[in-house]
Amino acid sequence: MRHWFVVNYISTVPGRNRERAEMDVERFNRSNNADIQLFAPTIRQTRIKNGREEAIERPLTFHYVFLHATEQDVKRLAGQDNGFSLILSRTGGTERYAIVTDKAMAAFQMIARHFENTLPFFSLAEVDLQEGDRIEIVDGEFAGLQGTYLPSPRRASGNVIITADNEFASVIFDVKASHIKVLEFSKTTRRPYDLIDAFIPRLLAAKATFEAGEALTQKQLTDLILFTRRMEDARLDNHKIEAKLLGLLLAAKRLLGADDETLRPLRERYSRRLTAVTNPKTLALLNSLEPSGNPHK
Repeated sequence: MRHWFVVNYISTVPGRNRERAEMDVERFNRSNNADIQLFAPTIRQTRIKNGREEAIERPLTFHYVFLHATEQDVKRLAGQDNGFSLILSRTGGTERYAIVTDKAMAAFQMIARHFENTLPFFSLAEVDLQEGDRIEIVDGEFAGLQGTYLPSPRRASGNVIITADNEFASVIFDVKASHIKVLEFSKTTRRPYDLIDAFIPRLLAAKATFEAGEALTQKQLTDLILFTRRMEDARLDNHKIEAKLLGLLLAAKRLLGADDETLRPLRERYSRRLTAVTNPKTLALLNSLEPSGNPHK
């Protein structure tokens, strides 16, 4: 079975590292009827602390490279006097050597292309992923990638950590908060509470505009769209807060024109969580968001 192996590479010939690595792999493939693929970006070693880039060491070309191969072939290649050496996995899994999943490698290659074949690369020992939210990027060049979002203090952006299944990771810097969808909030953060509380007055203002028979402003539409896109797939451990979030999402989507069939899955989730809500103010808010004549008892 083929994997993406993370391999040390120190050229046996000074200079022309990329060419030497490509030549060694090509020579091995010809001699052994193999098909090892080499991904060898310039590795920029980075340290992330509190969601920010703390230090950048001098670029290390080919301190790490990635080889797509069977374990047998990559061991035979590394057994030759060519500068390649395998790295033992420290994750405690079933794999003896450090590997990267196909999904993670596709993300790494996308990041490297964006940075002109330079990959910000670091050890997971240098970053506390418990501080971040699990997200998916939904806009921009990196749309579709999933990772851990570490927001930058006092900024509407943050860094997204793309992890492999071992101790290695890469990073996309300065991703706008409006370009992410939250899949799971960090257990150590108050962000869901803050985001929900900040959205309530905007939602109520949009609802008042709609009920007055006026068209929503572009700002109101943008607020509704960004909130629903960012939060509709989020999962919260607190059922009371999740019920509040779902009530806001339902009201926002109705204002955006969603029909009953589209809203049905969301309403079913909401109904299951609503029984957990006991705070009179929260219940009053949720009732006020319901269409006229359909309050929750």
